[in-house]
Amino acid sequence: MRGEAPRFKRCCFCIPLRRGLLGWGYLMLVLNILKAILFTVLYFEQIIILLPSIIILIVDVIFNVLLIVACHKKSPKLMKMYFVYGVVVVILIFASTSAMIYDDVQRAVSTWDTSYNGFADIAIRVVATPAMCFVDIFIYIYVLFLVRSERIKLLEQNLEIQFVNNGAEAESYCVCVADAATCARDDHGSSLKATDALCDA
Repeated sequence: MRGEAPRFKRCCFCIPLRRGLLGWGYLMLVLNILKAILFTVLYFEQIIILLPSIIILIVDVIFNVLLIVACHKKSPKLMKMYFVYGVVVVILIFASTSAMIYDDVQRAVSTWDTSYNGFADIAIRVVATPAMCFVDIFIYIYVLFLVRSERIKLLEQNLEIQFVNNGAEAESYCVCVADAATCARDDHGSSLKATDALCDA
């Protein structure tokens, strides 16, 4: 038996889905712009660090704008594009976090220092930083579930609209056919009456 992914009706159990996704999109848009400004100020002379960071932020800004447009236009297609992008981002964050944890553990083992500063540095590298990365992954996954839930809701609404329209068209067609048949019968009856009148004459 195949399990289904959970569907959410509200964001954070209190906000309508579309409004919550719009809030997320605008929030990430502002944060990414601030990050780009901060990285430019801090690493202005270190182009090797600055350039990849700016490219990543620009891509993220583009897809956040895509999410905002998708929510405003209620477009399942655009939401699917953002969903695919979000899955790729989660995979990349998980892979980079795993590699970072492995590298930090190897350094901690090779350069073990029992002093307070050494232990604090290891705790930050091996525990605190990866924990923050996994929180980012959790938030991204939650947002992806929200996007999926909103997309499914929009698809279901579109199907309902199409069903109603098709039903209305079919009903109109039946009424037209019935009217045509009635007219044909009336015309046929009129012709018979005219023939009978001629015969009587």
